Amino acid sequence: MLTVVRLSILVVLLCWTEVGLLGAVFSDSFSGRETIVGSEGILVGSNVGATVEPSEPRHGGKRAGRSVWVSWVAPSSGLLTLSTEGSSFDTVVAVYVADSKVTPPLAGLHPEGGNDDREPDEVAELVFSVQAGTQYEIAVAGYASASGTIALEWEFTPIAALLPLILRHPSDRAIRIGDTLILTVDIRETEQMELQWMKGSTSISGADSPNLIIKQFKSTDVGQYRLRIKQGDVIFFSSPVEVEINSEGLVGTLARNKFEDAWGSGLYLSGPPPELADLGAGTGGHSGIALADIGTGVTRGYNGSQIFNTTSATRDPSEPAHCGITGGASYWFSYQPPVAGNVSLDTEGSDFDTVLAVYQYNLPLTGFDDLIPVICDDNSGSDGLTSKLQFDAEGGRLYFVVVDGVNGARGIAHLNYQLATGDTNAASPPMISQGPESQDLAVGVTTALAVHADGADPLRYQWFLNNEPIAGQTNATLTLSNVQSGDAGGYRVQVSNDLASVSSDVAQVGVVTAPFFTLDPDATKMVVTFPAVRGLESRLEWAPTAFSDVWTFYQNVLTDAGGMIWFTNLLDRADARFFRIRKP
Repeated sequence: MLTVVRLSILVVLLCWTEVGLLGAVFSDSFSGRETIVGSEGILVGSNVGATVEPSEPRHGGKRAGRSVWVSWVAPSSGLLTLSTEGSSFDTVVAVYVADSKVTPPLAGLHPEGGNDDREPDEVAELVFSVQAGTQYEIAVAGYASASGTIALEWEFTPIAALLPLILRHPSDRAIRIGDTLILTVDIRETEQMELQWMKGSTSISGADSPNLIIKQFKSTDVGQYRLRIKQGDVIFFSSPVEVEINSEGLVGTLARNKFEDAWGSGLYLSGPPPELADLGAGTGGHSGIALADIGTGVTRGYNGSQIFNTTSATRDPSEPAHCGITGGASYWFSYQPPVAGNVSLDTEGSDFDTVLAVYQYNLPLTGFDDLIPVICDDNSGSDGLTSKLQFDAEGGRLYFVVVDGVNGARGIAHLNYQLATGDTNAASPPMISQGPESQDLAVGVTTALAVHADGADPLRYQWFLNNEPIAGQTNATLTLSNVQSGDAGGYRVQVSNDLASVSSDVAQVGVVTAPFFTLDPDATKMVVTFPAVRGLESRLEWAPTAFSDVWTFYQNVLTDAGGMIWFTNLLDRADARFFRIRKP
């Protein structure tokens, strides 16, 4: 069995592949992909010279390029394991189900899961449930557009019982201290499944539903979270979610374990510089994400803290020794000062021995060799273990900041930043005193969202729905007339002037419509489905008759994202049941 004897000699793999797979090869283009067959096997190929196509997603949410494709069809329902062990470079693997009605086809891919690194190495690995007859589109890409030899191993385990199916994974995010964290894994439930939220490898007491709720989020809560799904002897996990703290409420601003990930998740004035956005153009690189445009907060980039957990951090072999000190657990953060001034950085509050360093870069920026040291520090903090430094920064120039642990020390890191400027006008960037408020609406009503902001004139406004700009909505008030289900989502407004740009907190607008019910005869299940409203708790009840005075509680659900909520119930042929959904 391939799962027992893992072949590691490339020549042997190549020979096995040619005979066992009848010539199946990876395809650079999605339209040219071939189908691998069988319940297990290893496909060996290469992504050298491969590219990224227009509309292609960010695989696993990573800056992955030089992608290649292959398809696999589930012969029955069960569990599929994918691994890139034996590949010659740092890989990313992602799996999708295609919607044939969407054009272009790449825009209709629904993600089933993605992975960059299986701890503690750079092997990409995925384990997820599959449905009989469904075709899965598998992409293998190079992290930071790396390329070389690919070894993709798959192993399918058929399982007769209906397995839980993950419909949507939550994404990495930053929140403020004291806020409530809500993570939701949208999942098709089964009667026999057992759920357990984990922080790292530790189970969270009482967290045994698709929703993880942590009230009064604090610095010791930062880290990676995932949902363990167990049914009988079958165990698999949702994709890990990294949760950090940004004191300014910038949800998309994150420190990252890998330097290349910091290129697209930094604290930007108005999106990453063009040289970062265009990295890898024509060679398979993805453009950077203007996370400053999707963050939230009152101010941006003047004073704040980023708090993150380096427990699972690693160090790239080619990464420089910061301050000449042996590290081993680095996290990177990109910072663009809104104006010129003196930047103070420190790691006060960190619970381990830190090294702090700042870099600029030469173009083209392709890796560590293009970094230019600006300043670094080891033990200037108040306790002799944390770090502290200052430097004069250019307004709008991007700097890379790295926090490493001395001799591989790990823990909760605090990166505190402060920008001092002699320009009195710099104290008047836009400041939002009151943002739009979340609300739940019935179909057909009219409402308005408004923002109140101060700052140096002229102030400019742009409204967004689900992080996409709304054409023509450039006033302080946004009117929604005759709302329909398509109007539901997260609304925010970006306020800018010549000094800076800030974004309001996201206001969740829920449009409540009627639930609907379906019957799955093969699974002998009734499925109750209804649209989810962010932050709205719903109660599902049943009774033997529609006009019963006694309704039996079935389940509560609280979701942090729009989408569909699914309930299932075993059918009893001699029993009729009526369901209703209401607020508790």
